Amino acid sequence: MPDPAALDVLAVDCQSTGATPAHGSLLELGWGRPGAPAESVLVTLPEGATIPRAVTRVTGIRSEDLEGAVSPAQAWDRLAGALGATPTAVAHFARFEARFLEDLHASVSAGALPFRLVCTHEIARRLLPDLPRRGLRALAGYLGWQLAAPRRSAEHVEATLFVWQRLAERLAEEGVRDPE
Repeated sequence: MPDPAALDVLAVDCQSTGATPAHGSLLELGWGRPGAPAESVLVTLPEGATIPRAVTRVTGIRSEDLEGAVSPAQAWDRLAGALGATPTAVAHFARFEARFLEDLHASVSAGALPFRLVCTHEIARRLLPDLPRRGLRALAGYLGWQLAAPRRSAEHVEATLFVWQRLAERLAEEGVRDPE
């Protein structure tokens, strides 16, 4: 396996109305590559679903913002188009993103996700065991990136790419070839 810092990756981020697809819906999907601006789309909610006040408070996304939202299938198509032949995606807390990405993928296609999902939070837990907090805001700040509020996918993608690049450099320095 090549040096982790040389891997072609696509960072992904999901914002949702709940902690899992069983308790909420995908609200925003973002993705991006190193050196390019992050992209994101708002995703239409299922009939009758609403955005909880707590989610609006954290993300700033309101029901009226969903006017131009895309369907889940369109969101998946855009992500798949951005993914291309890239076999690796990174997310900051991949267990969260994986659930929504798997649910989204299952709504349009059978089988497993067509990419490997690597978790920067898990890598940071192993590489930086003495760090008291490893949330995206804390970790990005520790590594030199200022993350602003509200929590939106495009900004989280850019912060995740920054974190990934710094962690991948450390992995390479330690001779680690597989980031998982």
